[in-house]
Amino acid sequence: MSEKFIAAKFGGTSMAKPPLVRDIVANNPDHKVIVVSAPGKSEGYDVKMTDMLGSLAIAIVDGKDVDDMQNAIVERFNNLYQDVATQERLQILELLIIRLGQIATAPNPVDFAMSLGEEFSARYFAALSGNTFVDAKDWVSFDEDSNLETVASVNALSQILQQTDGQIVTPGFYGVNDIGERNVLPRGGSDISGALAAFALLDVAKDGQKVEYYNYTDQNGVHSADPRQVKDTVVLPELTEAEMREGAIGGNGVLELTVMKVLQGANIPIVIKNTFNPDLPGTRITKNRETKKDESVVTVSARRLQTISIHELGMGEQKGYLEKVLSIASDLDLSIEHMPAGQDDITFTLHEKTSKKVLEEFDRRLKDEVLGDYADVNIQLFGIIYCVGEGLRDGLMRAKAIIRLSQALVDNNIGIETIITHPKGASVAVVVAQEDTKKALELLHRTFI
Repeated sequence: MSEKFIAAKFGGTSMAKPPLVRDIVANNPDHKVIVVSAPGKSEGYDVKMTDMLGSLAIAIVDGKDVDDMQNAIVERFNNLYQDVATQERLQILELLIIRLGQIATAPNPVDFAMSLGEEFSARYFAALSGNTFVDAKDWVSFDEDSNLETVASVNALSQILQQTDGQIVTPGFYGVNDIGERNVLPRGGSDISGALAAFALLDVAKDGQKVEYYNYTDQNGVHSADPRQVKDTVVLPELTEAEMREGAIGGNGVLELTVMKVLQGANIPIVIKNTFNPDLPGTRITKNRETKKDESVVTVSARRLQTISIHELGMGEQKGYLEKVLSIASDLDLSIEHMPAGQDDITFTLHEKTSKKVLEEFDRRLKDEVLGDYADVNIQLFGIIYCVGEGLRDGLMRAKAIIRLSQALVDNNIGIETIITHPKGASVAVVVAQEDTKKALELLHRTFI
């Protein structure tokens, strides 16, 4: 009996090389559930299969001729899986053509079309690897409002696993609602499907068997910074869930953040592995880990930050002032990330992709409904660098880290707009001018790592 059961999710880059994935699965019988994405970009294909299918659906809705687009999708799947026995490959191909013909009449043509990338990636891969195919529609469920039914989905897959020997292959990304229509998860949704599969394995694991969730990507693990932005990064052998989530806010993430919420309380470790270097240990993500002496920051990340600053004398003395401002933000569905405030000033930090139209409406309503004649509103873009590490939960270590990062920035003529932290938190964030973001990121990586 295997010491552990593993739910293994393979991303789009991995599924663009099916023979590599087949070998990993064959060499690891403890990989009980294989969750696959649609094929991603690869040599000769600079568009992801999901995007090809989405474009096809839009063209169908617009009444355009789509023969060439359909042929390109069929040809790509056929080329990827030449190693599948001819008769079986043709059977799957016939079903693919039928599904493509159903896009036009689907309740949501785009969602339906995009789900086909995962479905047929799984069907073909199950045939290639000689494993059992389990359709996502048979276990991933949504309610009538398109909300994922986590418990029902886990229970459904648990029942399937109890009746199935060997390894199973299942698509990520989609499921069905209460009337059988396909619903899709957000981009990165296959990560969530993998987490659900790991949870389901808890019900079939025997006494003493552990359950883990392996997420296979094209990275050797989680780096100390985004290697596309910073040189000389290192792969981190272990991170806590908090470190992973805080670092991913700034873009240094290879895992959909919702995964940790799905697995909350399950005590299932997550391991980030590389399909192209499968023997490397990767990065292990757990609830807690031991920190080294004097360890503070282990990872840094950065992104742009939209801010709205309000200055008005006496705002802190006006009853209900902040409640009115937050009510307007709620009406406009603004997601406020940080809210540093003073006696006469308050700043809201928002995601950089907040639309200009929404910001202008927020500004207008503030002036109409809340602000006095002499108030000032300023909308700006900044850069924010997140310095993350469990050691920062200690107040003295956090203070030392703030001194180090401040001194490093000052020595390099980079001003600090604000520093954001909170008691017992695992991160310190520093806001700088937008044009200094990359320089500050590289500098703080050298300072701490």
